Amino acid sequence: MKKLNTKLILLSGGLVTISLLAAAIIIYFQMTNVVEENASDSGTNMVQNEKEYIEQYFETFENHLDMISADARVISFLRDKNEEGPAYAIGYSDVEDVMNRFMNSYENIELTFTGAENDGVHTTPYVNVEGMEATTRPWYKAAVENPQETGWTEPYVSEDGGEFVVSAAKAVNDPVSGDVLGVVGMDLSLQHLNELLGETDVPYNGFLTLMDENGSMIVHPELNGETLEEGDALTAVLDTQGQGRLTMDEQGQARDLFYDRISVNNWVIGAAFSKDAMANESNTLRNTIIIITVAAIFLSIIISIIAARKVTNPIKDMQEKVNQMAEGDLTVEFPESTHEEINHLSQDLNKMTSSIRTLVSQVKESTSQVASSSEQFSSVSEETSAAGEEMARAVNEISKGAVSQAEEADNTKQEMEILSTAFMFLEEQVQEIEGRTKTSEELNESGVTEVSKLTEKAGQSQNMMEEVEEVFTKLTERLADIQKAMGSIGDISDQTNLLALNASIEAARAGEHGKGFAVVADEVRKLADASNQSADEVKTILKGVTDEANKVHDTVERSRNVSSEQQDVVKQVQASFEKIKDTGESIGTVVRRLLEEIPMMDERRKSVENAIARIAEVSQSNAASAEQVNASTDEQQEAMRSVASSAEALNEESDNLSVLIQQFSVEESGESSKEDSVKEETAADDLIEEEKKGEIEDSIEDSKESH
Repeated sequence: MKKLNTKLILLSGGLVTISLLAAAIIIYFQMTNVVEENASDSGTNMVQNEKEYIEQYFETFENHLDMISADARVISFLRDKNEEGPAYAIGYSDVEDVMNRFMNSYENIELTFTGAENDGVHTTPYVNVEGMEATTRPWYKAAVENPQETGWTEPYVSEDGGEFVVSAAKAVNDPVSGDVLGVVGMDLSLQHLNELLGETDVPYNGFLTLMDENGSMIVHPELNGETLEEGDALTAVLDTQGQGRLTMDEQGQARDLFYDRISVNNWVIGAAFSKDAMANESNTLRNTIIIITVAAIFLSIIISIIAARKVTNPIKDMQEKVNQMAEGDLTVEFPESTHEEINHLSQDLNKMTSSIRTLVSQVKESTSQVASSSEQFSSVSEETSAAGEEMARAVNEISKGAVSQAEEADNTKQEMEILSTAFMFLEEQVQEIEGRTKTSEELNESGVTEVSKLTEKAGQSQNMMEEVEEVFTKLTERLADIQKAMGSIGDISDQTNLLALNASIEAARAGEHGKGFAVVADEVRKLADASNQSADEVKTILKGVTDEANKVHDTVERSRNVSSEQQDVVKQVQASFEKIKDTGESIGTVVRRLLEEIPMMDERRKSVENAIARIAEVSQSNAASAEQVNASTDEQQEAMRSVASSAEALNEESDNLSVLIQQFSVEESGESSKEDSVKEETAADDLIEEEKKGEIEDSIEDSKESH
């Protein structure tokens, strides 16, 4: 119950806490935005107010300078200054009266002056400016450049007081010709503006600042009189026109600068707010919100504790009653409560208690019936289990025979498959033999043809060798004849040589008359010697040719003998091819017969294989059926054992239930009528159990007959 109380407190307190925190965070961010917007509006409004005041302040002096520039005495004085002639009609004293009245009206005017192109500068009060040319002064140039407007110079520090001074000048126009006659002007001290802006109360620890368009600080709490350098935070303002807002870091402190331009002289007026001060205001608001939120959370927790106790106290009482019921006391009553929901719960619990009491009473009555029924059911299950064991043994024997038959059929089928593979391999080999036999027959026919051609060519070769031998025999004979002829030629040459020698001798004897004949005889002798040498050479050649011819003759003789032997071998080869042809034809016949027989053998093999397959299928089906019957018998037997075990467990649980029910205390009423109803229900249950026992025995007998 403490956990429920804690959960209720945490739930309600957590929801309130989360809601308050969310609201606080939202309010904080909204107020932070409001503070930011207020600061922005405050800065913008302050700058706008100061801008309007400064513009009105400068416009006041511009209006007076307009009046002075239109004064007849000033015009006459400057007109006389520009005209050449004797004495002036009007002296500066008349103009000085106008200037004194002007200075007496405004204490911030330090000096008034006039200047003309042909004259020097005249001041009020008197200042020694002898030799100063008016046309060279900045205020003169500013006024002449725009005659219809008042010209303002850049601020500068006065020599005597060290204060910022600015010069304003207005061109004096001739009302007749419209020409510029000269310039009237003044030196205005800015000390008043410095004090005014410095004394203004600026929120968020801020301050007002004023600087000209070139970055000279006219009003600033720390940089007064200095000129901004490149890189300073305020230089970003000089590059903009109109109003704006700039976040800057000045001397290590973050500030927001709200600024605007003064239309009279384009100066910049600004209000700088400290971001830390702005954040402090937000932090103060944040702290206030945190305090309020913490207080609200603490208050909500206290309220949650009180509310949780009001809810959990009645539940505690109900828990005690429920514990009594858990211990077995069903006579408890739940009291009514002031809380409507808890009151409904008490009524429902009372109804539930009444229902449980009725249920426990009925369970007590049913316990005895369950005990007797479980004993009968246990005996029946034991008898059924014994019958199932007998049937299981018979089915197991049948299953073993069917399995053995199926295994033998499978083995026979596998052997037939191996035989089928052998038949297929045999058929492939026979077909390959047939193919090779056909190829051998074709090659044999080709070989016989080629051998016939070879026999014919061998005969022709033999004839040609005999012809060559005859030719070489005749050649040898002719060479012998040539040798004989060459011997005759040699003899003739010798005789001719002797005759030539004799002729030479005779010519020598004849003297002068035999010289011519000696020459002829000498030439004949030379021819005879040459013929003799040629004959010797021819003999030598013929002898070599004869020797080679004899060698060729011997070779041809051997070739003829080899050719004769070769012809005999070719005849033997031809006879062998004829035998191979006959053998190949016989093999082809056998192979073709095998090819015709193999399909028939394969058909018979397929028939046997199909028969064995059918036997195997029947055996497998029988084996599967036997296995299923065996499994069913085992399952039935196991189920009967489980039934018997369940019956015993049911008997035990019935006893346990009786013991447990006795723990509950309920009101006793109508015991005699309940006992009668229990007896009637017990008798009916006995009849039902007997019918179930008969059905179980019938199913066992049917299963035995089917197996």
